Amino acid sequence: MATIYISSLPFRADETFIRNLFSPYGDVLSIDLHADWVNPTHEPYAYVELETPDPESAVDALDGQKFGQNHIRVHRRVELQAHSGETS
Repeated sequence: MATIYISSLPFRADETFIRNLFSPYGDVLSIDLHADWVNPTHEPYAYVELETPDPESAVDALDGQKFGQNHIRVHRRVELQAHSGETS
């Protein structure tokens, strides 16, 4: 499973829109969409959990695609390692 971050989504984007984008690349397990529909000052963004053996194929195919006035940005989410605070 991979978590993919999508930014610069068009304001009309909803879960169905995102599911349709990613379903050709694997099973969409969940979508976490963040948008302010009342006061749209920031473009919507989302996290998609995708079950696929090759998440980079989705990233490569979708990053920079134009939808409406927006070129969406698609990146694989990178988990940061906790820093132990030890020095050597």
